[in-house]
Amino acid sequence: MRKRLDKFLRICEKNIKLIKKDEDGYWSPILYLTLTYDQKRCSLDDAWKNIGKEWNRFLSYLKKKFGVISVMRTWESFQNGYPHIHAIVYFFECRFRVIKYKRKQFYEWRLYSKQIKEEINRGWHSFVDIQAIEDTNRLKYIFKYILKEQTKPQEQKKQIQTLAMLWLFRKRSFSISGDFIDELYSLSSLPNDDLSESERLDPIMHNSNWEFVGIFTASELGITDVTKFTIIFDKPPPIVLKKFFA
Repeated sequence: MRKRLDKFLRICEKNIKLIKKDEDGYWSPILYLTLTYDQKRCSLDDAWKNIGKEWNRFLSYLKKKFGVISVMRTWESFQNGYPHIHAIVYFFECRFRVIKYKRKQFYEWRLYSKQIKEEINRGWHSFVDIQAIEDTNRLKYIFKYILKEQTKPQEQKKQIQTLAMLWLFRKRSFSISGDFIDELYSLSSLPNDDLSESERLDPIMHNSNWEFVGIFTASELGITDVTKFTIIFDKPPPIVLKKFFA
């Protein structure tokens, strides 16, 4: 497993920032999700038997809402035996505004938009914890979950229980999209300081599926500020939709 994930581990060692900054604040295309499992839904056996299909439905929901994604996922067992999921999701066509919060003695990066958080949570039947990953060094923590290499006694006890449940229900401990590591490496190679507009667009352009739909004037697109070199629309202007779906 270490051999297969060697490139990922080398990225972790670089300690490169994954949260970028522009004039409006901070953003990231990568989210760290923990999907819990409400034990009132079903028995422990059914939870483990259904978790794979439920996870696949959640991924389909994310793709429908946010476009192309790449994922690294690992199963875990709570002390009560029920499963939960740790996942790093790379959104190729979206980037999310994030804000730094202080919790007790440490800081966390969270989604700025409550609406986006609720939209992600809507695809899963139980509570979803959502964080942004500050740097590649933070990925080491998730890597330990994958390799089951936690060192604290309480965590080691959970690891043994998780491995037992994985064996009992014939589950693969982790899965990773084929392009996940290469795309993460591409993002982590970007500059860490304030980005120019072209640099901020780079991860979107690099990872998106582009299709030429025509050439339009600024007035046709409803653009009033013609001094900007690039403009990102939240949704296609009417004239583009009309021509594209004609």
